Amino acid sequence: MVSSYRQDDTARARRAWLSPALLIAALSPALLQTSGGMSCRSGDTTLAELAIVVDGEDQIDLQPGVRSYAAWLPLGSDLASIRVRPTDPQAKVWVNRYSVSGRVTVMAAAAGGGDVDTALEPGLNTIRIQVKAPGGASGSYVAHLQVGSPFVCAEVDCTDDDDCTVDQCDPADGSCGHVSVEDGSACRFGLVSGECIAGACTPIGATATVCAQGCDFSTIQAAIDAAFYGDTILVRAGTYAESINFNGKEIAVVAEQGASATSISGSEGPVVTFDSQETRSAVLQGFTITNGLASNGGGIKIEAASPSIAENIIVDNLACAGAGISIRFGSPLVIRNQIVGNAKFGCSGGTGGGGIYIGGASVAEVIDNLIADNATSDGGGISLFAAGDPTIRGNEIRNNVAAYDGGGIRLVNRSDALITQNLVHGNVAAEGGGLAWLVPSGARGPRLVNNTIANNHSPMGSGVHAAGFQEQAALYNNIIVGKLGQVAVLCDSTYGAREPIFAYNDVFSEGAAAYGGACSDYTGERSNISRDPLFLNPEEGDFDIGAMSPVIDAGDTLLVDLPLDDFGGKPRPMDGDGDGVAEADIGAFEYQGDGGVATVPLPVMRTWPSADERGVELDETVRAEIAAALIVDGASIHSLLVLEDPHGDSIDGTVELDASSGTITFTPADPLALQGTYTATIRAPFVGEPGALLVGEYTWSFETRDGQWGSAERFDNHIDGPSQYPRVAMTGSGEALGLWKHFDGQKNYLWTRRFDPDAGWTDPFRHVTPEVEPERSPNRPAVAIDRDRNSFIVTGQFMNGGFRDLWAQRFDAAQSEWSPMERLEALPGTVNPPEVLVDDFGVVTAAWAQSGTSSLNVWVSRYDPGAGWSEAQVLTEDEGNAEPALAGDTKGTVILAMQYFCPGFGFCIAASIYRDALGWTELQVINPGVFARSQHVRVAMNKNGDAVLVWEQFDGQSSDVWTSHWSPSEDWSEPVLLETQPGDAAHPQVAIDDAGNALAVWSQHDGVRRVIMASRFVPDEGWSAPGPIDQSGDDDADQVRLVMDRMGNAFAVWRQALGDEDRLWANRFSPRHQWAAPVRIDGDANASAEPRVAIDGRGRAFVIWMQRLTWHWEIWVRRFD
Repeated sequence: MVSSYRQDDTARARRAWLSPALLIAALSPALLQTSGGMSCRSGDTTLAELAIVVDGEDQIDLQPGVRSYAAWLPLGSDLASIRVRPTDPQAKVWVNRYSVSGRVTVMAAAAGGGDVDTALEPGLNTIRIQVKAPGGASGSYVAHLQVGSPFVCAEVDCTDDDDCTVDQCDPADGSCGHVSVEDGSACRFGLVSGECIAGACTPIGATATVCAQGCDFSTIQAAIDAAFYGDTILVRAGTYAESINFNGKEIAVVAEQGASATSISGSEGPVVTFDSQETRSAVLQGFTITNGLASNGGGIKIEAASPSIAENIIVDNLACAGAGISIRFGSPLVIRNQIVGNAKFGCSGGTGGGGIYIGGASVAEVIDNLIADNATSDGGGISLFAAGDPTIRGNEIRNNVAAYDGGGIRLVNRSDALITQNLVHGNVAAEGGGLAWLVPSGARGPRLVNNTIANNHSPMGSGVHAAGFQEQAALYNNIIVGKLGQVAVLCDSTYGAREPIFAYNDVFSEGAAAYGGACSDYTGERSNISRDPLFLNPEEGDFDIGAMSPVIDAGDTLLVDLPLDDFGGKPRPMDGDGDGVAEADIGAFEYQGDGGVATVPLPVMRTWPSADERGVELDETVRAEIAAALIVDGASIHSLLVLEDPHGDSIDGTVELDASSGTITFTPADPLALQGTYTATIRAPFVGEPGALLVGEYTWSFETRDGQWGSAERFDNHIDGPSQYPRVAMTGSGEALGLWKHFDGQKNYLWTRRFDPDAGWTDPFRHVTPEVEPERSPNRPAVAIDRDRNSFIVTGQFMNGGFRDLWAQRFDAAQSEWSPMERLEALPGTVNPPEVLVDDFGVVTAAWAQSGTSSLNVWVSRYDPGAGWSEAQVLTEDEGNAEPALAGDTKGTVILAMQYFCPGFGFCIAASIYRDALGWTELQVINPGVFARSQHVRVAMNKNGDAVLVWEQFDGQSSDVWTSHWSPSEDWSEPVLLETQPGDAAHPQVAIDDAGNALAVWSQHDGVRRVIMASRFVPDEGWSAPGPIDQSGDDDADQVRLVMDRMGNAFAVWRQALGDEDRLWANRFSPRHQWAAPVRIDGDANASAEPRVAIDGRGRAFVIWMQRLTWHWEIWVRRFD
């Protein structure tokens, strides 16, 4: 029996695994919903009007468009009155209540619905209302009612507390039961901790931790019992000897470090149970599930429930049916798990399913799993028994054993499964080594599309054993290869000479017939072939296809069920045989190459731009001319010319072919990047000598022009009065937001202008903050702009009483308007300057340090386009934590680094990482055990999640610059001293490109003056020796800022003195030319300060700063393009 598997043991690693939030949001079925306030709907049809009233007065608010609702009711709420009024009086209604006592049927199949009462119990009561119309339309509604105040006193001795009655007081530990508490008191609500404000518990988190010691709970089941709808239970690494039951709770139970580090080990019964109508919002993710022993579902038992089972290793479990997972009358999502080494035990009959058993009407989805080395009577990998309409897609089903039918998959009774793009190999059975089915009268039977079924063993159909009333069963685009000497597909004649539909398949067996039994030989009919598919290395489990495979472009491309990518995640369909037409391949894999046609140099006559040309304009079209007579008629323009950027990524654009002149033209969708080296490749079929078909290829490179600085321009509103705090942000395509603060003699306001590459800057717009006294002022704002041009401002604002609160405002690009200012926090104390970050999905993270009565802590709030700003959350609870810095990738991962107080050592650098629904990790100290003052930390992250951290560290003698790296696969590296110069270094900045190359700049005293130093990091090479990049001969340089685009082009800007003047300088870095000479950018000002710089995805940049020509500070801007 298999005892362990590595996570990368399966091809499933080719795709990113989903977090619980994405898993639920992306894959939950939306078939059942409510809409219109209080109605149960199916699609666009209203099935019934609904109402729920508690104790005759508490109306439950059924929200439009939401199919479930959660409410919290006072302790003593006894009765729920439920009204269901179907639109069709013949519709039947079911109402069930689930609580700690189990299920209570309140209304069963009542035609026309009606009014009904049900008693409520203390704790969670789940009411499910289901309506089914005579025509088959159905819908449901779920209400989760928590009876008992959510407020629980924290650290209160209730023996002397007037708020506690005798029956609410626990004398064992002096804690209160369900009681209301005064405003300002700590409270707990399920797993949510918070503060009682205006009689309501305001939560500050919704995640509980589980570990042996030091967590919220020591067992997973205890955490589940305390959880409420929507909570997340985060389980630390370790082995948990227990069996758990979700008890109907729609919560996420997630292993923090994944299945390789976290196990749930059972003994008797299923290890995990879902049997209370859980939906896909109930998530089990990232565990090893082992040592289960049950009649059904040794590892996981799912009965009348539809949870989400993701990224688990389900191994070494025993059961009569569904040794790994048993699913009865449920429609769960089972995705990216390893279900291995499970076996039948404890019965002589049973319905099988060594890996998975599905029984009862279901639309279960089994997607991208490894199902291997399981053993049972029928269905070694998967057994379907009257399973309804499940989907089996993208799984590797290998080396399973069934004593009777279906080594890989077995289907009986009405099991009309869609089986798509699975790799089924190495399985063994008496009948149907790969698959076996028996279709009952009146059923459709299975539908197989683009599967590869090979090297399975059975004397009665090595690949498929097909039986029953199977005229509607269908096989399209499948490779079915029999084992040496065994029939590939065998049709049973017990129910007559009935055969499934075969079309576009490759059915082949060496040393035996392709088709046997009652099956006709369909070779040559309906586009079926029978040829060796020429797998690359089947003995080692590699069933991809090579250039000479006969299945290339031989499939049906018009199938409704055709997958859009193949088993390895490659695009489908592709033009694999070079005939200019993209057609689907047969089998699970899609060949991406040239179909075996010889590739030779293409005879190109000329190109525009020419090879190695420099200074090419950014909007240049790319053309090549070849002899028109050589071009094959019908050549696909999609494969003729591909343009790649310096990182090898393809550029979007359109290709045109003028066959009469032999000219191929590529027009980029967007302008190219400044000073970028681009590679163009033409690949086309042509006729060579003496008339042979060849594939020609020609590649050349060119470099686009560099940019230049425009003139410096006054940016503010030209009104008398000082301006300050310039800020700027840019999108990847060049849109920008500029901001500043201006005092008009009476009041301070924030002003903004927005930039469009085609229209320039808008007129200045003045922002108004409500509830602000005239003499109060916005302070040190932060700005961000997302790829859809939605803009964000987060700013401190002096309020009544002299404290500074935090406010936010959003510009909606679609509506072309700013929202009202919104307060993000109203806590005691003053906020320090905030940081703000936005990702590709428009999700914003704001972070700031806030001083309370006696401490300084770091807080965060996140904006979601669908939910708005979250409540402020504190990440630290110690004195002296400050200077937050943010960076993120394109997938929603965010790193927050900060100055952190380390008792006994002074100030360290610490970081927390946000990953979707898992929330923020615990703070990790980057430089532990160092007695020093660390400060001024900055962090950068690229789209792949590679991150680099820099900070200033004073060891008692000098301040130096240190660095550490992080990636999704590796923790923070050991800190590295970046510079060893004798003078103090200060205020480092850092940036990183998509290839992982990084730049760091900082200000450093060289013994005479402060200079701007720079160092570059290259993977596998490390950091270069630092060197100066500022204007030599001038005086002190400081206030340095750094930005970099995805291809590694960067700008550093800084302030540098010369005598009594403070000037602004910039230096540009490119991977090819390195640092250039510094350029002064501020014009004729006698004082310039606070430069800010932003860059787009093509190396174009804006610098914005404040400068003084006479008396007042003004805001100026300059563009590099």
